[in-house]
Amino acid sequence: MAEKQLVGIQKSMADEQTGVPVEFHTVTSMSLDYAYKIYSVTIGSWYNKPCFEQDKRAVSSLQLTLNGAPPRGVDFIDWALTSVASAENTNSPYAGAELIEGK
Repeated sequence: MAEKQLVGIQKSMADEQTGVPVEFHTVTSMSLDYAYKIYSVTIGSWYNKPCFEQDKRAVSSLQLTLNGAPPRGVDFIDWALTSVASAENTNSPYAGAELIEGK
């Protein structure tokens, strides 16, 4: 049986620019620059997971720089979501978020 992959993270917060409540967040784009060791991810935020699943537009997005390169052989999206949700990542507004697996 294949291992489930992460589809997003869940953490209730208000969008900084609009004040709209958002609770589901996922990767919308990534950049992995191995030459200069710069790894960044853009996280989109939706009002809730059903809005994401219905292909509604994200309320907002935020680009973050990740620490360290992804390990070889891992799913990049899983790595990025786990990194931004890590409780030790005090620079991430998503620290402590719940990891959400796909069906």
